[in-house]
Amino acid sequence: MPLASSPSVAAASKYGCSSWKSADGRTGHARCTSMPSHYKAHVVVRCVDYRGKEATVEGPWVGNGQTSSRLCSESPNVGVLWQYHTYKYW
Repeated sequence: MPLASSPSVAAASKYGCSSWKSADGRTGHARCTSMPSHYKAHVVVRCVDYRGKEATVEGPWVGNGQTSSRLCSESPNVGVLWQYHTYKYW
């Protein structure tokens, strides 16, 4: 089954998926709470530094109800530009 790189609102709702960034804006998170047991999800985070340089990082693949998280950088000058969740058949 192909990776769902940008789930539709219906798919996100179907699998109870959401993504968000931390209060300090440096970490992206994603969690799905209604996936079938043979699926895993993770967070994809686009980071940006004070110069406008961007990089994409990914969190670990996790099972239903678990949170995938990824810190952009230890530097306080790098933050989350956007984040989203992906899921796939495992």
